[in-house]
Amino acid sequence: MEMLDAVSTCEVLCQVADALIFLHQHNLVHCALSSHAVQLVASNCARLTNFEYMLDKYAVQLCATVAVCHSPHHA
Repeated sequence: MEMLDAVSTCEVLCQVADALIFLHQHNLVHCALSSHAVQLVASNCARLTNFEYMLDKYAVQLCATVAVCHSPHHA
């Protein structure tokens, strides 16, 4: 596959951002966003994958709170 031009790259990035916004509006966090989680199905069409790592937003907040509270640096 050839490299994308600047316009196509911006379109792909906007599609990924839109997908993340959709997830966040539904209180979900992807948790594994990387180049491996984005598939190009056409030169200007992206598909977000790796949803097996997705968590509920409130579970992520709880994990962060517990991690901070149990940190040896927490006063």
